[in-house]
Amino acid sequence: MKVVGYLRVSTTDQEHGIDAQRTAIAAEAERRGWEVEWKEDAAKSGRSLEQPAVREALAMLAAGEASALVVSKLDRLTRSVHDFSGLLTT
Repeated sequence: MKVVGYLRVSTTDQEHGIDAQRTAIAAEAERRGWEVEWKEDAAKSGRSLEQPAVREALAMLAAGEASALVVSKLDRLTRSVHDFSGLLTT
C-alpha cells in the first residue's frame, strides 16, 4: 500500500523535528509493509491546511495516488480541530 508520509515543523530547532518524524513513520511503514512518498513543510505553521506539501498530499489522496496520509503526531498535520474534522468528512 502506498501512503503519504507528511512531515512538518514550525521552527528548525523543534524537539519533534523532521528527522524524528521521518524515523517514526518509516518504522511503522516497515512494520506494515507500506511504501511511503514523503511530503515536507519546514518552518510552517500548523494553524491551517494551506501549506504547500499538505495540499500536495491531500491532492494525491483525492486522485487515488495514495491510500492514506500518515503523520507521527496529529499536531504535525494541523492544530485546528475544525480543519481536522473537515478532513475526516472527505
